[in-house]
Amino acid sequence: MIHIIVFLITGLVAGIIADSLMGRRHGWLVAMIIGLIGGVIGGWLARHFHVVQRLHLHANGLEGWIVEVIIAVIGAVILLFVLGFLRRRGP
Repeated sequence: MIHIIVFLITGLVAGIIADSLMGRRHGWLVAMIIGLIGGVIGGWLARHFHVVQRLHLHANGLEGWIVEVIIAVIGAVILLFVLGFLRRRGP
């Protein structure tokens, strides 16, 4: 149960930070969803490019959570950028 709560809090924090960086103003629920999807995107990119292994980041606890938030923020920013690009390019 605690893992689900931490997962949701991580998504919320990442979504709020990504919203701020991209100049967007979504509500908390949408920000959480953006952060969770961003976590999936960022996690895939981090594994694909071996980011965690290259930086020797094997931290647990708060340090590990901060790394997870940073990775999720990067993924969420990419998601918001792509969605914004597609919205402007639409018919």
